[in-house]
Amino acid sequence: LGLVLWRCLTGLLPFDEDRTGTSLVILSRHVNQEPPDVRGRAPEASAGVARVIAGLAARERARRYATAEQARRDVERLL
Repeated sequence: LGLVLWRCLTGLLPFDEDRTGTSLVILSRHVNQEPPDVRGRAPEASAGVARVIAGLAARERARRYATAEQARRDVERLL
């Protein structure tokens, strides 16, 4: 969901912001890199929005939301 929101805000695929990556390069970035901060491509996004997206899309399980309820609460706070 975090990567879908990232794309909705930027109009670009995460890990292929320059639109030059092959499928293999993009897949490798997904596996080996944290998603880029959405504010790098959508500077109008607030820090709170960036934090929610990062919490939804983090590679490491410990850095992601533990439950959908936690994510829902943060989204409601942003609204």
